[in-house]
Amino acid sequence: MNTEEMDIINISDYGDALRNSGYKDIESAMAEIVDNSIQAEAKNVLVIIKDKVPSWGRKSQVCEVAFLDDGTGMTPEWVQGCLRFGNGTRKNVKGMGKFGVGLPQSSLYACPRVEVYSWQDNIEETYSAFLDIEMVSRGEMKKIKPAEKKNIPEEYRRYMKKGLKLCGSEFDFTKHGTLVLWKACDNVVPSTASALFKRLGFSFGKKYRHLIYSGERNIFLIHDTKDQYNEKIRPNDPLFLMENNIVLGNPDSPEKLCKKSVEDGLEPIFEPYKTEFCKDGIVHQKIKYWDRETKMAKEGEVDITFSIVKEKFYDMDHMKNPNPGNTPMGTYVGKLEGISVVREGREIDFGEFGFYSDKNSPYHRWWGCEIAFNRDLDQVFKVANNKQHVELIKLEGTEYEEEEYKPVWLQLEKIITDKISEMQKRNKNLRKGSRKNSGTTTPAEETATKAEAGSDVPTESSEIRKTKTDAELKSAAEKILQERGNYDPEEEETKQLLLQKVVIKEEDVSQYTNSLFMLSVDTGICICTINTGSLYYENYVIDMTKEAKLAFELLLASFVRTVDEASPEKRPSYKTFMNDWNFKLNKYLSEFLGIDN
Repeated sequence: MNTEEMDIINISDYGDALRNSGYKDIESAMAEIVDNSIQAEAKNVLVIIKDKVPSWGRKSQVCEVAFLDDGTGMTPEWVQGCLRFGNGTRKNVKGMGKFGVGLPQSSLYACPRVEVYSWQDNIEETYSAFLDIEMVSRGEMKKIKPAEKKNIPEEYRRYMKKGLKLCGSEFDFTKHGTLVLWKACDNVVPSTASALFKRLGFSFGKKYRHLIYSGERNIFLIHDTKDQYNEKIRPNDPLFLMENNIVLGNPDSPEKLCKKSVEDGLEPIFEPYKTEFCKDGIVHQKIKYWDRETKMAKEGEVDITFSIVKEKFYDMDHMKNPNPGNTPMGTYVGKLEGISVVREGREIDFGEFGFYSDKNSPYHRWWGCEIAFNRDLDQVFKVANNKQHVELIKLEGTEYEEEEYKPVWLQLEKIITDKISEMQKRNKNLRKGSRKNSGTTTPAEETATKAEAGSDVPTESSEIRKTKTDAELKSAAEKILQERGNYDPEEEETKQLLLQKVVIKEEDVSQYTNSLFMLSVDTGICICTINTGSLYYENYVIDMTKEAKLAFELLLASFVRTVDEASPEKRPSYKTFMNDWNFKLNKYLSEFLGIDN
């Protein structure tokens, strides 16, 4: 029998566990470092990206990320301590910080080594410490050494000058601040700078919208060598209420997506959802709970803000398109459908949370809801230690009837579900008649179908269709119609869709591919999906006239139909050709636009 004591943690194997510590994406990991900067009262945060072509590849990959802020800085003791797990420094103060795991945990998600430099009086009094998980795993690093006085790395010294100018703003990081370096990054996905900046602009604009909107904080994305990437992040408000939002509306052209635009006459496309009992669109709801620490009954407050699309951007007299969700503006709005949960002015979760389930309803994307609370309710919402999500799960109220302090979901349920129902009904009334006036098929689909009339060429989609049941085909057609705004299609409409030789969809699938379009036949329907998040779409298709857009759709429809008609032995090479063509298009367009895609 073994009588020797064991370490609580097998440190040689623990490195891999720490590097797979539950961040859902790189944006969430990066947000932890930005949170630290905000907690340190930084006015400005620079996220600086360095990339290079790796020895095994052909394209530049992100190899290092730096976070530079002008916050209060840290003492040498805290420079060392901030790299420890569970070393929370702010448990007794207000702000985002609390759990003391953010900096080391998020850093190791992205890279094996993190270095911290901080100064409180001037840049010449900088102290540094590091954590290297590979050295820990090899037994070469068992403790974090005390911070030592050390100069900022030479390649970052150029940011340490008074009057530094970037993105039309001026900075001074010489008095106090912190620099966090993620070295030898091997888990930054997407790995190209252009794709990463696109994701960060969307995500950070959403997470930090309130702080950016108020002017309290500024966040900048900076490429170390390519100035064309540099940008100041703008609010990305899922409630579409902010006057300086990244997307605003043009009342004279409701379908148009005005992104980062400086046109005159632009305005938020939503407004507060006001009722007789909610004059400003905000419900201040008291939450009762039992506090575990003090062993006392307490009461906190949750602010629930509701917004709804303005009539002039949605009703039949203004939004002429029978399917508003298929317009450039509707496509973008659809990316932000859901309920936002905000803690201490920073979004930490987003979703449906069981407050509604009919996600395919076309009216849901045209309202907004935000649940906001402060850190004193962390226990109630069960905030995760990395501040990525809350526990809001649909519950059956009958099971909690005898509970004196009901779960927060049940305390919020009626308010939110009633408001959603009201807003959905209002939006449906604004579009009354649009369903019967909208066609089941598009002009491009009808044109392609007429052109193929009488053709008896066998296709891959028709072969697959023979293996499907009528119920499966009906379900596939219904899903397409629901995505187009017909949330309750009639049987005749599904039959009409199934007669089309090519079905054209628009969807943002840039998270998975940068291709302009894709072919899918697995449902028994020849579907051409146009990627609204692709470089070509965002720069050109989105501004096409209706005639030009029809011609563009016919171009792609003829392409995918040709692939669908290919003989079985030729299909693999045709599909490879289609992928290669998409790659070439992106390569040429990236070169033309001067960006690395």
